[in-house]
Amino acid sequence: MIPIGALSGEIRDLFDAENADLVCFQKNLYCLKGGYCIITEDRPENRRAMDTLRENVVSSSLNRNDDLFRRLLERKTGQGAEIKIADLQIPFLQHRNVLVFTAQGRGEQPFTDLLRTAAPMNRGDLLIPMKYNTAAFIRSNHSPESDEAEEYARAVLETLEVEEGFSAVCGIGECKDSWQTLPDSYEEGLMALETASQYHLAGNVFRYKSLFLERMLGAIPADRRKSLREEFFRKDPDLIRNEEMLETIRSFFENDLNLSTTARRMFVHRNTLTYRLEKIRKSTGMDLKRFTDACVFYILLHLPEDTARDEI
Repeated sequence: MIPIGALSGEIRDLFDAENADLVCFQKNLYCLKGGYCIITEDRPENRRAMDTLRENVVSSSLNRNDDLFRRLLERKTGQGAEIKIADLQIPFLQHRNVLVFTAQGRGEQPFTDLLRTAAPMNRGDLLIPMKYNTAAFIRSNHSPESDEAEEYARAVLETLEVEEGFSAVCGIGECKDSWQTLPDSYEEGLMALETASQYHLAGNVFRYKSLFLERMLGAIPADRRKSLREEFFRKDPDLIRNEEMLETIRSFFENDLNLSTTARRMFVHRNTLTYRLEKIRKSTGMDLKRFTDACVFYILLHLPEDTARDEI
């Protein structure tokens, strides 16, 4: 038995890829148990012993709070889960978010232990290890409509970076008002991270609610997205590869289609900006000074960057 932190990167990647607590590698069995890994030769009798060990862990898991809430978030709890939660004197009806933290690297300590040192917790908050590189933070939220959860996540990630030299990202699920709906918030946090990765979004904190456009675009079949891009960029497919033009377009959108403000903040002459926008109009037929055309172009820019650049 060795600490998870002592495992090779190849073994950790295998656990992550299979999303399992038991894997086979080079004729050895590796079984995760708490913060440790049990290693034994891959033989039938050892597999049976590992299966028995895992069954015992599962059968006793509801006696341990972290496993209780892990199983709750993964929708694996039985009918007695609510009673066990009530026994812990944790309010059933209360506004909470699930913040999903995922490590972007490997450390000697379990990721959850690092988070505990970086994340201030209030009464009723819970930090649950999900996988060796992922943890779910169930956190009370007294202002569901505010950005408080995002500000908190940024502060935690900054502390991790500054004090531990460790990078991570956070996906924030929407606020829920009972334990029964917390799995929804957890899944939203995971989806926020998946969407951010797919669309190569900048930053390290991603809120599910704020990614509506990206999620909507993800529902469009890939071949249809490709045909739409080709339709608009057929005259000049290199347009969206030109970093100067991309910077101009993004800045124009960020400044609410205001020519003077955009030119000032980009440190270019207004005529230069007008020339670039006219070049876009001639190439695509879309006048970005018109709201409707700007909306279409904005949506096209929010397609996955790797797909847009490889396929056009």
